[in-house]
Amino acid sequence: MRQEGTFYTAGGKTGSVAFGLPFWLCAIFLIFEYGRPHETLIGIGFLRPSAVVIILLGLALLTSGHINLRDIQTKMFVVFLGLMVVDVPFAVNNFWAFYTTRDMINLFIVYLAIVNFVDSFEKFQVIINVWVGSALYLAVNGLLHKGSSIGAFFGDENDLALFLNIIIPLTFFLGLHAKANSKRLWFLIITGLFLLCNVVGLSRGGFIGMIAVGFYCWLRSPRKILSLTVVLLLILVIRQLAPEGYWDEMETITTETDNPYSTGNDRIYSWKAAWSMFLDHPILGVGPGNFPWNFENYEPPEGFGGRGGEVGHFHGGRQAHSLYFTVIPELGTLGTFLYAWMVLSSLKDLRLIRKKLREQHQQSERDTYCRERIRYLTLALEGSLAGFLVSGVFISVLYYPHFWIWMALVVALKRQVVSSIPGPESMHNQRELPLSRTKRSTSFSP
Repeated sequence: MRQEGTFYTAGGKTGSVAFGLPFWLCAIFLIFEYGRPHETLIGIGFLRPSAVVIILLGLALLTSGHINLRDIQTKMFVVFLGLMVVDVPFAVNNFWAFYTTRDMINLFIVYLAIVNFVDSFEKFQVIINVWVGSALYLAVNGLLHKGSSIGAFFGDENDLALFLNIIIPLTFFLGLHAKANSKRLWFLIITGLFLLCNVVGLSRGGFIGMIAVGFYCWLRSPRKILSLTVVLLLILVIRQLAPEGYWDEMETITTETDNPYSTGNDRIYSWKAAWSMFLDHPILGVGPGNFPWNFENYEPPEGFGGRGGEVGHFHGGRQAHSLYFTVIPELGTLGTFLYAWMVLSSLKDLRLIRKKLREQHQQSERDTYCRERIRYLTLALEGSLAGFLVSGVFISVLYYPHFWIWMALVVALKRQVVSSIPGPESMHNQRELPLSRTKRSTSFSP
């Protein structure tokens, strides 16, 4: 039986954890959603494996008997979905609003599955490894295809760069915490691959996100000299391997505003339309997925760059090219507030985890190691959010799975730490779980 307040089983031995089918379905979903084997293997795509896995996860949740909806992020996610449902009848394009809402409901099922079935630190580490492994596969594929990868939300180099900026802090901090030099070297190599793939794609938004992630990783690292050495080494390698014209392309971030037809001015043009759209629909927005279908009504007569035309509308049907200028006009003040609440609540949970770890007395070397690993993971997850939020300035990623899976991981980790350490939060968490500890593992053995 696990000792109360420690992260290992009695006698210092790692306890046996029954992973179970529901957990493996979570891992399989990540493989199909990110690795997308059904798009490269003939005869699998028509089966719609991601949809099948989501259905199975939904059935697993319904039959599990311990669905927990009390986390603030879960409640806000439910309200967020409710707002999307309310918006559907009023949207200009009801069809697109309906399917966008349906896809988000599917992501909510995945979110709930991760929160409820990733119920031990062993499982948490496996899920992290699957997510990192999927990113490694995408990065290798991206290096072979000039920065773009496998369809869906990875067919564009900007999309792939954003996802890699989410994963880079995970490999960086896991590498810092690794005891064995071989593991440190492995994490250093794959972090370098992620950066190189980002560079090969010539994504300027990815470059800005990469700079933000690099600064965060150094700033938050408990081992600043080692971190600075690693960062400088990676910069040196990337500088040597960067494709011809890369630095010239990055310089256009600050100079292309002189060109009225540049992609930078194109985004600003879209953002101005998004803000005008929000001012006309400030409470509920224009509906999920409906920015493109309202865009043309907010273009000036002279059109983009003053090119003129019959009615001056050139961008109808195009996305806002920004996380923020998607949520603001599409879901209004209410949706923006709910989204910000979920972000801030998740950051608060990461701080709570570190606080709980500091309060508990260390029991053994194994306990100390595991405690430090969890602390490094909380720093990595904060860095992942930074990569998402900065890179998301330039890409419409509100309905991508990245943030929702990230939030599920934060909630799952918080549950495990809080339930394993005595205190008011622990007692509250225990009252939420109808199943006994004998039926669910909460061991934190590394």
